[in-house]
Amino acid sequence: ARGVVRRLRVALGAAVAAAAELPDGSRVSIVRAWALHRARRTGGRAADFGDVVTVSARRLRIAPAPSATGQRLRHRLRRLYAGVRAVLVRMARVRTPRQAWWFLQWLAGAVRWGVARLVRHRPNAG
Repeated sequence: ARGVVRRLRVALGAAVAAAAELPDGSRVSIVRAWALHRARRTGGRAADFGDVVTVSARRLRIAPAPSATGQRLRHRLRRLYAGVRAVLVRMARVRTPRQAWWFLQWLAGAVRWGVARLVRHRPNAG
């Protein structure tokens, strides 16, 4: 999740290591580099050199994984936003009647392409 490393680092505070168990059962941890190096040199563990903090997944603000339907919807909304943005950017560049004509031709072609794509990918009705 976005920002989880930053929030884990904040939760670390003065401790040597911080760990959290996520809702899906996986674990995430952060350990100070100096403690890792010292543990490697001495053959011990990083936890031997200071406190280890356990952080709740709620404190890390990890949201449950989005459903496949939510991901598809988000993808479609991004594509729609990109298309609207492309139209607005091109429209903002129109300064003369000739440019307006080229813009309208471009827009008509884009609409034709989109409709043809929808017709090609339409699910069978039965």
